[in-house]
Amino acid sequence: REKIFDYIYKGNENGIYKLLDKVSKDLIKNSITNGYIIKASHQYNLKGSLQNYFKGGKNMGDVVFDIKNNLRNKINSDETKTFECDKEYYFAVGQFVNYLLLKSKSKNKPHSLANPFINAKSNSVIKEKLRNLYKRYNYDIDMYGKRVKNIYAMIVSYEPQDKVDQDMIIAGYLHSNLIYESNKEEKING
Repeated sequence: REKIFDYIYKGNENGIYKLLDKVSKDLIKNSITNGYIIKASHQYNLKGSLQNYFKGGKNMGDVVFDIKNNLRNKINSDETKTFECDKEYYFAVGQFVNYLLLKSKSKNKPHSLANPFINAKSNSVIKEKLRNLYKRYNYDIDMYGKRVKNIYAMIVSYEPQDKVDQDMIIAGYLHSNLIYESNKEEKING
């Protein structure tokens, strides 16, 4: 409260970004838990705007756009590729978690099932939980689907260098899923 008061009334930016970053991340996680995905997407965009305003650098929308295009090319490849950076890895984790949770045959598909991934503090926890989720829903996964094979193989084989990037996991989870994306070239050739 003090930091917000200091920023609004005194113009003191000291510590305000860290506070807003934490609060906005908590709001996004809460929205996902409660199933408000569109609201969470808007909140994520606002968080990216705040980051751009206070920290500068490359726009988060551009970062996600580049990562998504790179990942699209890799999962559609005939050969399994590797991730170029941790951000790409964590985005792919979010995408794969979203894909697996959509495989549930349950009538009620709570987004709160994504919480263990979104809140994870270590990569080993992410991989263990992802392995368990894969085992749980692998009965409904096309064994000839190269997209699923490629993304899962890349995730399993990659070891991130830095700490868990929860923002990129959230971005991957909230973004339209590349695994379900139609490939126009396949339709033309097929």
